[in-house]
Amino acid sequence: MRIHVNQNLFFVLGMLLFLVANLDASRHGWGSDQIAALKFLPVVFFVLWFISVSYLTKSLPPPLLLYLVFFPFVFSLYLVVFEGAQVENTYLSRSISLFFLIIGYYLYRISLTDRRILARLNQRIAPFSFLMLIVCFLFPFGLYPLGVNDNGPELQVYHTTIYIPAAASFLIAFSNGAVGKVVFYAFSCFVILVVLFTGKATSAIVSVVLFVLVVFSQRISQSNFSIVTLLKFFAFFLTILFFVVLYFVIVNRAGEIGENSVRLRAFEILLDEFISSPFYGEWFLGSPKIEFTSNFEAPSHLDFLDLLSAGGLLWFVPFCYVLTLAIRASVRRLAAFSSESPWVFFLIAGFFTIFFNPALSDPRASFLFLISLGFFYGSARKNSLD
Repeated sequence: MRIHVNQNLFFVLGMLLFLVANLDASRHGWGSDQIAALKFLPVVFFVLWFISVSYLTKSLPPPLLLYLVFFPFVFSLYLVVFEGAQVENTYLSRSISLFFLIIGYYLYRISLTDRRILARLNQRIAPFSFLMLIVCFLFPFGLYPLGVNDNGPELQVYHTTIYIPAAASFLIAFSNGAVGKVVFYAFSCFVILVVLFTGKATSAIVSVVLFVLVVFSQRISQSNFSIVTLLKFFAFFLTILFFVVLYFVIVNRAGEIGENSVRLRAFEILLDEFISSPFYGEWFLGSPKIEFTSNFEAPSHLDFLDLLSAGGLLWFVPFCYVLTLAIRASVRRLAAFSSESPWVFFLIAGFFTIFFNPALSDPRASFLFLISLGFFYGSARKNSLD
């Protein structure tokens, strides 16, 4: 089914508004964060796109995606409406972000008949990706004027909102046929180094994922190199990461001062909460903020573990099922670069970085990851039904 340009315009407007907000590396979205109507305006455009597409296709989202979205949404909304809780103290923002799973699923449905839709979206993302790459390049020299955070003059480029689109810039250019192989390799090395030298833990993760993606994609396209090897690498990477964090918690390094100590302490707290109620968690009736001391509370910076603690296995196991199917479907696209290649990167890089950042609390920080997740889940679901 081919969707009329007016319907796709809603999608493009929502995406561009998010990307414009992400260019403000001081994490305030050009002031839109202070006004709820502006902060969630892009979400409204995506909702309009969803309504128009679901009407034209005469279809509903898969029940599993509806469950993942509405489970936290219903209970969080209850807290806001009937208990008078502040939105930031509930999982409402995260459930709104999870709505992009459904957006991604419908994007896949549209791509079955409109083969150029991802290429057109890539063309619109590309200018912002290059601007974000410039931000990352200027950052180590202290030349970017919009990176001053609330804590003082220290420059701080916001996490996934900058790094992932910046690192995807050359993938977008290559998938659109804008550069050749030699330029591709040279530019890929440049991008990896630029993102890495911003000096953040998130940038290091994105750089590693990008490097592996480039190397493995070439190996797969030139030989019968098994995709299973790539999946094993990521599984090994995650296992090592888990035990490193667990080690720091065990030796009680979590009480030290610093951003990473917050993550380590949060890991300990959330793990205890999950163990106390592993099946249904808190039914998403708790707060995503953690009280570290009597006068300091903050998000956990560990979104996946946060969701495991809040929703228990009842919510988290279906989410992991969707995630596993999507990643398997995405890495199969590595045999050849195409308009889907940047979205493979959005999915895999977003998957790793959300381990260490409260990205799901802000739709503009997570929409590329969640749209990619819904898109490749739709692909996996179709293949299993065929």
